[in-house]
Amino acid sequence: MVRTGLSKILGQDELGELRRLEKLMPGLDAHARLPLLEMCSPALRTLTSAQAREFTGRIERIVKLDKEVDLREFCYITMIEFCLYGGGRLRRKNKKRYKKFAAVAGDFSCVLSVLATAGHSDPDQRTLSFEAARSSLAGQVKLRYETEGIPVGELRTSIGRLARSSVKIREALLSAASHCVLADDAIEVEEAELLRAFAHAIGVPVPLFLADTNIN
Repeated sequence: MVRTGLSKILGQDELGELRRLEKLMPGLDAHARLPLLEMCSPALRTLTSAQAREFTGRIERIVKLDKEVDLREFCYITMIEFCLYGGGRLRRKNKKRYKKFAAVAGDFSCVLSVLATAGHSDPDQRTLSFEAARSSLAGQVKLRYETEGIPVGELRTSIGRLARSSVKIREALLSAASHCVLADDAIEVEEAELLRAFAHAIGVPVPLFLADTNIN
């Protein structure tokens, strides 16, 4: 269904290039995916507003071909928006601001629950990661671990609210997220990608993770 739908979104030349690149992707180390995407930033930021809208519109149509948006797609969409518009776009889109931790406690719980779940299949390890995030917050936020799957739409809403929070709140979120992924002294690729996407979305970017760090 996805491959059939692509022909309605992309031209023949674009499809040919896509197939060529698809054959090369298995040779790309997983940890290099987002850094490679970020290398496109200079070129993407030369697009006009109309070209950027068309580009993101096509991507959204492609992502929706299977009628589902997963976390990896969420990461890449978020990173593409960062490459196009730079940091702070979510913050600029709405003037409402959140200055108290209590106002975004549910959003903290949503984001940290997703992050705790992303890199682990073991429920005990997920709980350990979430508790590491809770401890780092030292009672500033009342967290609730969401064990059920959180829809990507709900995650995007929470990220949008957190992006419009004070610097203190956003820094606390990034610190808690970092403790969450480092609770087991290793960073899975899925965790690294989510953490990086979250950081760019809320306007508090993190350095690149290197291949020889403990990313599995």
